[in-house]
Amino acid sequence: MPTTKTTTQPKMVEPVETDRDPNETGVIGAGFGRTGTNSLMFALDEIGVGATMHMLRLLGGSEPLFPTRLRRILAFSSAGAEKDKQKRQELLRVAMKGYRSEVDFPASIFYKDFMEMYPNKKVVLTVRGNASEWLKSCQATICKMIFPDFAVDPFLWLFVKITPPGMFVDYFFTNTIKQVLPSSDPQLMLAVYDKWVEDVKRSVPKERLLVFDVKEGWEPLAKSLDLPTPSTPFPRLNDADQINAEFNGMRAVGALALVFYLIMAFLLGRKALRMVGIGGQRRIVKSSKAE
Repeated sequence: MPTTKTTTQPKMVEPVETDRDPNETGVIGAGFGRTGTNSLMFALDEIGVGATMHMLRLLGGSEPLFPTRLRRILAFSSAGAEKDKQKRQELLRVAMKGYRSEVDFPASIFYKDFMEMYPNKKVVLTVRGNASEWLKSCQATICKMIFPDFAVDPFLWLFVKITPPGMFVDYFFTNTIKQVLPSSDPQLMLAVYDKWVEDVKRSVPKERLLVFDVKEGWEPLAKSLDLPTPSTPFPRLNDADQINAEFNGMRAVGALALVFYLIMAFLLGRKALRMVGIGGQRRIVKSSKAE
């Protein structure tokens, strides 16, 4: 059934912070960000396998930043840097506590760990029509934050490089997304995307994998999960406007930080000049008295 664009945002299922049953059903999203993961998040919540983890919920969801979302972000960051599988999977349990399914970055890069941790969950690989569509969508949204460029977007670059929240998010991206997507070079990004899709198809048993374009609507998803097809339209959401609106807020913070640092530099510089001047005057006075 074809999907139509959703004009109102469906309701999210909120996570309940309890340890997950390793034998429960749900979805392990293995697709990159910008492959329809926002639509899939709402679809999974609606079809009955939520709450569903997504980057937008991690960085700006309804859970309190302190301590809940901060704990999840730190757990994902630590998992990205952890080589020991047992320790990494324990960190992922902390990051995902209360969530039944996951899609989007950063969770999707750990799909192999989640497959071991939850053997009854299906793996959904979201894809776009082709890699070029995905690249264009990334460049218009998340790449601006993951790979900030002063020449292209100076105030967003300033937010990432000189403000504590921006530097923390950059650290988070470095330990997670940049582990699989290390560069904004278009040709490299296309190659990484194509290789990732093929690796997922090769790594996940066919009976456990659904390769899914959200334009296909409810039918393949419901069939794969062995659940009834909802009577409501499949949620088709484009979060690009939301992402760029959040970037505007970050740009404002970056601009304010620049003004703050310039004012501080001016005040400190003026104070230093005064101290030099006072010191010079004292030396002149002492020299005069000596004469």
